[in-house]
Amino acid sequence: IQGFLSYFYGERHPAAAVELNPCLYNTVVAYSSHTPDGRCRFGNHTPCYDCESTPLDEVKFAHFTVCVKPWTCFLLRRYCQLCKDLLREWFRLRLSLEWSWGIQAPQGEIAFRHSYGYCSKGHS
Repeated sequence: IQGFLSYFYGERHPAAAVELNPCLYNTVVAYSSHTPDGRCRFGNHTPCYDCESTPLDEVKFAHFTVCVKPWTCFLLRRYCQLCKDLLREWFRLRLSLEWSWGIQAPQGEIAFRHSYGYCSKGHS
């Protein structure tokens, strides 16, 4: 984890730090579950975790690195289902927040499904 939490537990309170499953906490969806030599990548978990097949409802928070930043409106068909689900959820949350502020939903022809109109063709 980057940022404050990493500093707080890594530098200020290392005895209280615990290793979290990176498929669930701050996932970047980039990891295969095994190293090239066949070991489990994330400690001695049984079964070995596979970040790409993690159900969205199990993810606690995500870091948009491999799945790209949603606001770039760049979606590749090759993305795994979890990346597509994370992008869809990000746009759903954005829409909900903007509605709570009284901001109208975007209009126009969308560039990809589930962007709720935020990614119109030719615009971001």
